[in-house]
Amino acid sequence: MSKNAFPEEKEMEYRSYTKKHRSGAFTLAEFLVVIAITLILAGVSFVAAIRYQSSLRRMEMDRTAKEIFLAAQNNLSLAKSGGVMERLLHQYGGNDTENTNGTLKTESNASADKIGIALSAITGSTGADADDLYCILHQPGEGAGNTTEGIRARLLPFGSIDETVRTDGSYLIVYAPGTGVVREVWYSDRYIFQGTAAEFSELSGLTEDPKKRERFYGEAVGYYAGASLTEPERKEPEQMEMKVAVYNKDVLYVEVETPSGVNGLKLWVEGAASGAKGWIDLNRFTQDERVLTKGAGSVYDVILDDISIQGARFADLRGDLRSDQGGNDIALIPGEDICIYAEAVTESGNKAASPVCQTNSLFQKVANGKIVVSNIRHLENLDRRVSDFHPAANEQKLGLSSPAEQPGAYVVSQSEDMSWTDYRSAVVREIHSSHASAVQAADNIPVYYKIYKKQGEVLTEEWTGTAPGCYAPLEPEFDLVYEGNGKKISELVVNTPGAGGCFGTVSKNLTVTDLKVVHPVITADDHAGG
Repeated sequence: MSKNAFPEEKEMEYRSYTKKHRSGAFTLAEFLVVIAITLILAGVSFVAAIRYQSSLRRMEMDRTAKEIFLAAQNNLSLAKSGGVMERLLHQYGGNDTENTNGTLKTESNASADKIGIALSAITGSTGADADDLYCILHQPGEGAGNTTEGIRARLLPFGSIDETVRTDGSYLIVYAPGTGVVREVWYSDRYIFQGTAAEFSELSGLTEDPKKRERFYGEAVGYYAGASLTEPERKEPEQMEMKVAVYNKDVLYVEVETPSGVNGLKLWVEGAASGAKGWIDLNRFTQDERVLTKGAGSVYDVILDDISIQGARFADLRGDLRSDQGGNDIALIPGEDICIYAEAVTESGNKAASPVCQTNSLFQKVANGKIVVSNIRHLENLDRRVSDFHPAANEQKLGLSSPAEQPGAYVVSQSEDMSWTDYRSAVVREIHSSHASAVQAADNIPVYYKIYKKQGEVLTEEWTGTAPGCYAPLEPEFDLVYEGNGKKISELVVNTPGAGGCFGTVSKNLTVTDLKVVHPVITADDHAGG
């Protein structure tokens, strides 16, 4: 036996120890118990993970609702400070609505588009607070049929929030246009809000219960009502004196005085009837036909309608307006009222807006179904060649009506004496004296208009103008009843190879009453109305 060999009794002791040691391994039953416990723990962890994921989804929706809230509040405050909301409420608020079976039965489409759907019309609730609240509903998809797009684009213009959120999500915004306060926002990237009374009732029970918002009809919905009305994230528009004046005279133009401490300055133009909206960047505009500067450049004159400069008429303004950052591509209607205001970006990055000015785009005004004219520009704009004015196509939008004794005709009422000599002098004094590249003497001021030619099936247009210093005889394309009201049109100068006078070739019914044409100088191959 070697010295390393175990003695017999030692070997037996070792074997016994080994056997006992091996008997300590898991039995089958123990192994199954371990698996069962593991599965139970995994199940508990899985449920917890699902709940945690649902909580994260809801918090994500809440954060997005807050982003929408803040962006909408910023733009609402800007519109409120500029007088826009007051004007919209005056024009579109207070429409009669009905509530049937918890859904909106009748609501003016224009009202819903401009200011939203009255919350009282949806829920049937009454009271001062309920009557002051309006709802903006957005549903994604081409066939959604959203009716509040106008006010949505105003409060959430392109670039205000993530575009995926703005267009692909569904949300409800409840706000008070009169006070300029957003009350609450609901948002979801999966659930589609309906804006019914039943839904509002259900949502009201979720405002204080985040857990319920995690699974609203199986989807997470976000909610934000503002921690306060003065949260640091929301910048209130700075109080800044913005001087904007609109002159509806022989030239329609806007005078904007640049306030100090401004990095950017926009002039907004909105069509009251069309819904068109666009802006001009006064700091970067390069077309001298529209924007002129005075003095040291602190005052801008923006031409909206000038028939003495080629391409400066109102009908061509749309091409000079930008449609991004809250604007749109809707066409302006010649003859509609327009709303004008300036918007400044301050050195601190906040926005300030001027009060809103409103005037007619072509005439003095439209009142009681009649077109009111008070100067030569207004008079010339009755000619479609000059202004692209087409009343029959937009009669209701423009507020026009025909006299009972002459259906289909439109009434024009002259409110002031007019002078061709005074018109030319005023144009030079107001505009051409500041137009360094195109200064003209009063005796050379023409009237520019477009003529249309058909070449085969193609209709082309080209600019032309009267002889220098000459008036363009009117050739209306609609039946016209002209009320002179005892006023005068003086010192017309006409030089044309066609029919000449206050009116040129007249192809429609024309009735003129109580008008005095004084000291005209007419050179024409045919008489007026020929």
